Amino acid sequence: MVPPGVQSFALNPFLDKDREPKTWLSEGTGPIESRGRLLTHSVQFHLGESAAMQILAAEAIAQTQVTD
Repeated sequence: MVPPGVQSFALNPFLDKDREPKTWLSEGTGPIESRGRLLTHSVQFHLGESAAMQILAAEAIAQTQVTD
């Protein structure tokens, strides 16, 4: 299971092109390309600011463990 707030990216065989975020909240929002933008929409998930920040902190720790 992917933790909330984790962006997923397709493998990019084209090194000259940037990776493209694939996570959309809705057709109206388009792709979520930053943690700040994700936080502004956390109310849609019934998350308060504190809970959303805890999830992002857990995601950041998980990312460092994957890359180590």
